[in-house]
Amino acid sequence: MTTSSTKKPNFFVLLDLNPDAPWDDKVFEATLRKKQNDWSRDRIKPGAKSTEAKQNLALIADIRRVMGDAGLRKTEADAARTEGLAKRKARIDTFEKQLLLATSKGYLEENELTAFIAEFSDALSEKEIRSRIKVPVRPPMTHTEVEEEQLGQSIADGISSKLAMLHLSTLYELFGLTSVTSSPVLSSKAEALYNEMVRRQPKTAEVDLKKELAGQAKTIFGTEAIRKKYDETLRQSTLTPLLKDLDDTMKRTVEKTLRAEQVDEFLKAAHKVGWDEARALARLKKHVASHLWSMETPKIEKDARQLCIRCKKLNEKGRVKCKHCDEPLFVSCPNCGEIVPCDVISCTKCPFPVGDYPYVEYLLEQCEQALKLQDLDNAQQQLDEAEVTWIPRGHRGPWNPPHPDQLLERIRHNSTEIQRLKKERTDTLRKLYVLMKDKKFAGAGQFLNSHPEIVEDREKYQLSIDNRTKEAEEKYKPAKKTGISDDLKREYCRAALRICADYEPAIRTLPPPSPPSHLKAEKQTSSGEASAVLDWKASTSSGVKYVIVRKTETKPESVKDGTVLDTVEETSYRDTNPETGVDLYYAIYTTDAGVYSRTGAVLSAPIIIPQGVSDVTINGSGDYVVITWKVPYNVKDVVVVRKRGSEPRSKSDGVKIPVENNKLIKDTGTDDGSTYYYAIYSEYPGLDPKEQPVKIIPFKRRA
Repeated sequence: MTTSSTKKPNFFVLLDLNPDAPWDDKVFEATLRKKQNDWSRDRIKPGAKSTEAKQNLALIADIRRVMGDAGLRKTEADAARTEGLAKRKARIDTFEKQLLLATSKGYLEENELTAFIAEFSDALSEKEIRSRIKVPVRPPMTHTEVEEEQLGQSIADGISSKLAMLHLSTLYELFGLTSVTSSPVLSSKAEALYNEMVRRQPKTAEVDLKKELAGQAKTIFGTEAIRKKYDETLRQSTLTPLLKDLDDTMKRTVEKTLRAEQVDEFLKAAHKVGWDEARALARLKKHVASHLWSMETPKIEKDARQLCIRCKKLNEKGRVKCKHCDEPLFVSCPNCGEIVPCDVISCTKCPFPVGDYPYVEYLLEQCEQALKLQDLDNAQQQLDEAEVTWIPRGHRGPWNPPHPDQLLERIRHNSTEIQRLKKERTDTLRKLYVLMKDKKFAGAGQFLNSHPEIVEDREKYQLSIDNRTKEAEEKYKPAKKTGISDDLKREYCRAALRICADYEPAIRTLPPPSPPSHLKAEKQTSSGEASAVLDWKASTSSGVKYVIVRKTETKPESVKDGTVLDTVEETSYRDTNPETGVDLYYAIYTTDAGVYSRTGAVLSAPIIIPQGVSDVTINGSGDYVVITWKVPYNVKDVVVVRKRGSEPRSKSDGVKIPVENNKLIKDTGTDDGSTYYYAIYSEYPGLDPKEQPVKIIPFKRRA
C-alpha cells in the first residue's frame, strides 16, 4: 500500500521573505496578513489556483509556529538559501542553452539582448548577462526598410544627365569634394562656381552646364533637408546596378540560393557606395524574397569594415589608416575630442563638421605648396579658407579648442610661416626702396634680378632704373674724352653720380678727393655728459663731404675700418656718445660722390673719455648713511672720501669709506647736525689721476 504526501513549501520562499535580511516580527506579520488575504481571494476562484490557496491557508498555523521559533526559523532560512541556489543554477543553465542557440548565427540582435536581460533578471544581473555575450550585438535586420524621401524623379534625372555630359557622377565631384563635406562649404563652392560661370566668356556648352548645375547645387546644399533628399537619391541609385549584377548572376544557377560568401561580397560593394550593412542586407532580403530565392546570412560584425572616404576602399576592423592609400580612417574632433570615422559629415558627439577634414587637408597642402613657391598671396588665400572651414562658424577671435588636432596645428604653423615670410619680404623690399631713394640704381637693378619673385610692379622699377642709368651715362660721356682737365672730369663724373650714385664708370673715373688734415680732438663734459669734439683742416678738393670714423684701441686704416659716425659738410664734429674709459682713435676721410680719399686725417694719439658716476641716491634716515650710484663703463675702481664741513680736494683729503661692489657705501661715522661732503671718484686704467672724474654729494644729518 502506498501513501502520497505533499511536500511542504519553504516558508521564506512562500512568503517572498529574504532569508539573509535581519528578522523583523512586524514585517513578518504584515507579510503574512497580506498573503492570507491574497489566498482567501484565490480560494473561491476555480481551478488549480484555488487548490493551492486552500493548501496555503491550511499552513498558517504551522507558518507561525516555525517562523516564531528562532531555531526552526534558522533551519527554514538555510533551506531557503539552498533552494534558491539550486533554482538560480537551473535558471543560469537555461540561459546558457538559449544564448548558445541565439548566437549560433554569429551575432545577437539588440531586441534579443533586451529580452534576455528582462527574462533572466531573477538569476543574472545585466552586467553578468552582457559579459557572457561573445558575438557582436546589432540592430535587427528586418525585411522592412523605411526609405528616406528622395528628390523628384525629373529633377534627379536632369542633374544626372548634365553631370554625365561633364563626365561626372555627383555634384560632389563637380566641386572636387567628398560626400561628407559640410553643407556650408558646399554651398559656398556652389555660389563661387555659379558666379564664375556667369562671368566666364565665351558661353560654351560646358560653361552653361556648370552654371545650371551650380545653381541647382546652391538650392540643394542650401538646406540640410534638401541635401538629405539628394544624398538619399544618390544612395538608392548606387544599389540598383548591384542588384542587377546579382540578378544576372542568379540567372545562371539552378539552385537559386544566395550563399553567405556572395552576400558578403554584395555587402562590401554596397558599403563602398555609402550603404550601411544593416540597411543593405535588409534591401537584399527584400529583393531575394521578391524573386523567391533562398539566402544564407553571413556571420559579420556590424560596421566591421571601415570605408576610406578618399580612395573608396574598405578596410578591416581595427585599422587606423587605410591599407590602400595610407590615409587616416578616423579623425579626432577638435571641439570635443571624440574619435569618429572620416566618412561622416558631423561629429557623433557634437555638431562639429569633421567631414570637412579632407577638404581642409587639401587646402593646407595647397597653402604649403604655395609657400614653397613663395606665392604668399595664394598661400594666404588657401589658409584663410582652411581657417574659415575648420573653425566653428560664428566663432569670434582666436579659437583655442579643448582638443587641438593636427589640422589646427598646421593652420597655426602655416600662419606663422606666412607672417615670417611677409616680414622677411617687407625687410627685403625695404632694401630696394632705400637703394632707389639713395639713387643707387645699379644696386637696385641687381636686387631686382636676384629677387624677381617678391617685387610687385617689377617692370615699373626696371623702367625707372633703366631711364636713370641712361641719364647718368649721358652726363658721364664727356668725361671719357682725352685731354680734359681733372676738374672738368670731376664735374662730369659728379653730374652722373648725382643722377645714379653707384654708376660704376663715373666712380672709376672720378679722381679721389684730397684728404683733410690736422685732426684734433678735445674732451668736454656738459651736465655730467662726456663728449669728444673734433675739428680738422678742410680738403683742397671742392664740393666734398667728410666721413667721421671711430675705432677703439688702434688707428683706423680705411673708411671701413671702424664705426662710421656720420658724413658732414662742416670741418668739425661732436661725438656725443663715445665709449668711456678706453683708447679712442678718430679718422676723417673725404668723400666726393661716393669716392673716398685714399688716406684720411687720423688722430695721432688716442683720447680717453672719462665719465663720472650717475643716478646717485642718498638715504640717511637710519643709523648710517647709504649712498648708491650707477657705475660708468670700463671703470676699474670707485673711491669714496668723506669730509666734514667742506668738499674733499683729493682722495687723501678726508676719510676713505669702504665701497661695496663699486656700487654703494654704508657710512656709520656721521654725527647728527653736521654737514658732510662725499667725493665719489671714478678710476680708469691709464688715465691721469688729475683727470679722474669726481662727483661731490653734500649731506647733513638732522639733529
